[in-house]
Amino acid sequence: MSAVTSERSQNFNLFADEKRQLRRRENEQLCIYLFVVLALVISWVLGTYQLSFFWVFVVVFVTFVVWKSKVLSLTEHFLRLSEVIVHRRRALSQHETAEWLNYLINRWYVEHGIHADTHTPI
Repeated sequence: MSAVTSERSQNFNLFADEKRQLRRRENEQLCIYLFVVLALVISWVLGTYQLSFFWVFVVVFVTFVVWKSKVLSLTEHFLRLSEVIVHRRRALSQHETAEWLNYLINRWYVEHGIHADTHTPI
């Protein structure tokens, strides 16, 4: 297999992974939006039956907590994924740099769980 063919297949795998991650993130965003719509409907029903206004505050508080936690986690995950994709593309596209070596060392380091606290001082 030539180097050009293997590079194309690696790029295809990256693009497939990116598309899968994008679909997953869009589904999670849709779930958040549906949750907000459900909270609005619940607030409307509470108002229609003239229940205590306290329950509307409870629904708004729960909606805010879920919104904040999910949106923050989605944003952080997206930023990490984008950073990894940029590093992968840079490592696979430039043959003159040592980015690929840094990537491999980082993967090995993460997989084997070597930490600074496991070494004994000399």
